[in-house]
Amino acid sequence: MKTRSREISRNQWKRFFDETSRHYRGRTVDLLCEQPGKRARALARDMPFIGCTFEPDDTETPNLVVRAGNLTDGNPRLVTHVLPTPQHVWMRQIANGGDNAICIESADGSSLTVEFAAANEFE
Repeated sequence: MKTRSREISRNQWKRFFDETSRHYRGRTVDLLCEQPGKRARALARDMPFIGCTFEPDDTETPNLVVRAGNLTDGNPRLVTHVLPTPQHVWMRQIANGGDNAICIESADGSSLTVEFAAANEFE
């Protein structure tokens, strides 16, 4: 599947994450983490997306918090991942223009990808 990415400018991050969180809340996602020198690992698989929160602060060391999970059934599960000092954010799109992932790169070289399930799997 051919994809393309568009970078989100830093001054739009708060709005982008607020809007994306509202739009995709509940959609099935995988959270994939990569750290320099280590193999990529899945933090979450097939979990409902709760949202992303950009938390800038006055010390120039903002955090990005990503959450996925199910808190409403008898078996609650929650995954929270904090990405310190994000540097770049991209929205990855498939050939038809549909969004399929958010890719975030941190200053320490680590990255997090939030992969959305295909729309037909969600509906």
